[in-house]
Amino acid sequence: MQGFAVCDQKRYWVGVQVTQQTRKQGSAKGVKLEIASGFASGKLTEKTSVFGRFDRMFDPNPDGDKTPYLPFASSAKSNFVVAGVDFKPIEGVHLIPNLETVFYDGANGVKPDTDVVGRLTIYYSF
Repeated sequence: MQGFAVCDQKRYWVGVQVTQQTRKQGSAKGVKLEIASGFASGKLTEKTSVFGRFDRMFDPNPDGDKTPYLPFASSAKSNFVVAGVDFKPIEGVHLIPNLETVFYDGANGVKPDTDVVGRLTIYYSF
């Protein structure tokens, strides 16, 4: 089950999404996952935009350590933040440096380390 809302304006947009999922396997008790996400993007100039997103997992994700591109600790509630800049140097080309950060709540006196990953996305449309 999920809900989604967005406000789309000419120079910016903002949105929120809330999701609840119950995973069941065989006769095992279901694992409930609740997630909220907020995101925004804004145009600074004709060739430059900024964006950001914040995700909050209210429950530890038991499969979080299996995510190949950015593993999450499966033992703690997590927060994910991504922010970046979208440069459009020429028509059809976007250079998008961004930073992804995952930080955690403590669980049973243990708090997983924060993960920070820098990325550069190159988008070309032809």
